[in-house]
Amino acid sequence: MKMIPATPEAYDLLREGSIAFAEIEANGIRIDTKYLNKAIKDVENEILTLEQELRNDKVWKLWTKRFGQKAVLGNRRQLGAIVFDVLGFDRTKGNNDEEAFNHVDHSFVKTYFLLAKKQKMRGTYLENIRREVDANGFLHPVFNLNTVSSYRSSGELPNWQNIPVRDPVMGKPIRTCVIARKNSVLVENDFGGIEVRGIACYCKDPVLIDYIKDPTKDMHRDMASECYCLPVDQVNKHTRYCAKNKFVFPEFYGSYYVDCAAELWQAILDMGLQTNDGVPIGDVLAKRGIKELGDLDPNKIPKKGTFERHIKEVEERFWNKFHVYAKWRRDVWSNYLECGYVKTLTGFVLRGIMRRNQVINMANQGSSFHLLLKSLIILLRRMRKLRMRSKVIGQIHDSILADVRVDELNEYLSLVKEVTTVVVPKLWKWIIVPLEIEAEVCPEGGSWYDKKQVEFPK
Repeated sequence: MKMIPATPEAYDLLREGSIAFAEIEANGIRIDTKYLNKAIKDVENEILTLEQELRNDKVWKLWTKRFGQKAVLGNRRQLGAIVFDVLGFDRTKGNNDEEAFNHVDHSFVKTYFLLAKKQKMRGTYLENIRREVDANGFLHPVFNLNTVSSYRSSGELPNWQNIPVRDPVMGKPIRTCVIARKNSVLVENDFGGIEVRGIACYCKDPVLIDYIKDPTKDMHRDMASECYCLPVDQVNKHTRYCAKNKFVFPEFYGSYYVDCAAELWQAILDMGLQTNDGVPIGDVLAKRGIKELGDLDPNKIPKKGTFERHIKEVEERFWNKFHVYAKWRRDVWSNYLECGYVKTLTGFVLRGIMRRNQVINMANQGSSFHLLLKSLIILLRRMRKLRMRSKVIGQIHDSILADVRVDELNEYLSLVKEVTTVVVPKLWKWIIVPLEIEAEVCPEGGSWYDKKQVEFPK
């Protein structure tokens, strides 16, 4: 796919963005190397213990009996043969990735994937960080603007945009390595719902815009209520999370009811979803006559009484509600088929062979990132003008990470708020919804893992 900055403003954004990223790379991220070395040793010991535990398990005896000298503990295909063919668990998916084993409630399988996670934490993350740390204990990851066809950024040496945050096993040891400079604290500012706001700017759907502008409304809460047949007051953070990430965003990005139904149903099993009153979601659905998932066959009409049929009906109501957005998606695809390219709101052109989902999503993904990039450029410029000693040290997806002097914390937070929610919207007239920024601050002497959400100064 060809990436073309089609306007002078688009070219300037890439040029100024590259200069901003160079400054951030030079600033560097301080690493607690003593902790890092200890974390690597600790995880190596945990890996040895888990490997021994697996080899002492009776399942490993069945494994070696089946495969003899060719038995390899890390071979997922062999694991699948043992779990599904020998132990008799149902194979719900055809491949042998971790997702295929999510429904398997067996201690050997749980230990197996815990080991895989520990191995990934050591090799992909901790050792990669140690390999790139300089003599002064600083990491200087590279941030690129020329490798992603949607015009988002990417990272390498190491890939700082791929650091786990929600995973409790990997997140803590990795993020604890990252510490602030002396007399400073780490501050992370995250654009709230930036891609949904970007979509609204493209499609101008009044219902979507109303959801964004009205703080009393919550799209993900409402869809959790519909997907899991819950009164709104019984929706909690877990069911809301599932609706957001397993229905709303997949639907926005081109998925459909068959896949969404499978993911939402699996979440009930994996996460033990309940109402606020402690009633299992499975029981709630059963009272509505929904007791099974369904065939998940896109060539068949889903049977009544199945979760698949229910989610199909939810999907129909969903797109009837956002009918302006739905029409915009059809129009974008039709225009692409006619002319062979898609334009972004920030002045770029995506040209080449693209799938329908790419045509619908990639322009918005790039423009949404450019909101952050423009904010970053202006933020650095103003920090230099104010002679601030704080430093921006990283960009992670939709957030900015900074090493902020304690005596400049309120000034920095106020500056970020002004730049992202006031200055940038005035520069780009196509921004028709308010932008939102959140702040998380680590305590002095703490690590990146210790960050807590804070309010912006009044």
